[in-house]
Amino acid sequence: MGLDNRKRIDWPIGRVEKIYPSRDGFTRVARVTTKTGSL
Repeated sequence: MGLDNRKRIDWPIGRVEKIYPSRDGFTRVARVTTKTGSL
């Protein structure tokens, strides 16, 4: 994930906390935690 109005060097760093696989076995949703909260 990124922000179009910022340079990549300024993007927040996040950690994938949990993945949610879909019925077909592919991961399409994930919980990402940054220093300011979760996405």
